[in-house]
Order: sequence, then structure tokens, then C-alpha cells
Amino acid sequence: MAPIDPSSRESPEKLRRIAFHEAGHTVAAFVLDHTFTRVVIDREPSPLDESDDQPRHCVDWSDGLLLDEMELHHAEARALFAFAGDAAEMHLVGGRPAGEIFDHGVDYSLAFTAAWKFFPENRQRHAFLEEMEDRAHAFVSEPLRWHQIQTLAAALLDQHDLTRAEVVGLLNHATKTFEPPA
Repeated sequence: MAPIDPSSRESPEKLRRIAFHEAGHTVAAFVLDHTFTRVVIDREPSPLDESDDQPRHCVDWSDGLLLDEMELHHAEARALFAFAGDAAEMHLVGGRPAGEIFDHGVDYSLAFTAAWKFFPENRQRHAFLEEMEDRAHAFVSEPLRWHQIQTLAAALLDQHDLTRAEVVGLLNHATKTFEPPA
């Protein structure tokens, strides 16, 4: 792991969690054959961030669909992508730490919006979202997927900004060198 700049706004453990979170999203995008151009974990505020006080962590991603064009399987894929980040982070730390609340931010909003079209009734929509969170946890727990996430997170901690070509190369190498558990 690259040395952490003492002036960084993120602790080494928080930055590690962020790397696994973004790697979870990226591996899901790769497996789902979604378009992504890069993945970034910044230690410092981004000039693109209007609040100018938050580091930027993201996958530049698209599934290429407008909400009107979606079918249920597209909504499932979008939700899997959205929840894979938190699922990878929770897999890393062994579950949500006591007292930590799931931030229903952009990731959850992405899944919620996709679900809304197919499940306008609250209980059905929330049941769908819970099922998709469970699927995301199962996805990142698959040994090959976890190996890919670990490989990508390590590269993010070292390089902080990876292009699609770099990600694809890393994930293909991780797949070739993967040894299934006995």
C-alpha cells in the first residue's frame, strides 16, 4: 500500500474502505458489461466538488439506459452495481460496524430510482431493494469476485486513478491467476 500523506483528509483505514467500495462498483460494472471510463479515489478535495471540502471517489459509469428504456433485468443490474460498493466495503470489515448507519446517498438513490418504475408500491419496492442488497453481498462474496475486488482496491490505493483499460487489464490478470479455494 502506498504511504498515506499525513495531510490527507482520509485516514489510511477510511481510504482502504473507500478503495474496496469503489472496486466493488467497478467489478460489478465490468461483469455486467456496463460502460465505465475510469475509477478514482482522491485523498484531497476535488476542484470539481462544489463544496470544495470533500475528496472525490467515483466510478465514471453508465449502463447506457434511460429509465423509460429499462426492463426489470436492467433495474436489477443497476441496483446490483449500486449496492456492490457498500457490499464490498462491508465484506472487507466483516459487516457494518456497531453504530455506523448505511448512508442512503447516491448509490441507494440510483437503485431506488430504477426500482420505482417496476415497484411503485413502497413495500414491493423496498422488498426488491433488500433482495438486491442481498444479491450484491453474494456477488462480492464469490471467491473470484472478491479476488478481483482485492486486486483492484490494491491498485487504487497505489495509483488512485485508473482508466478502463488499466482496470480491464488488472481484472483479466486477476481472473487468470485466480486459484479457487479448496
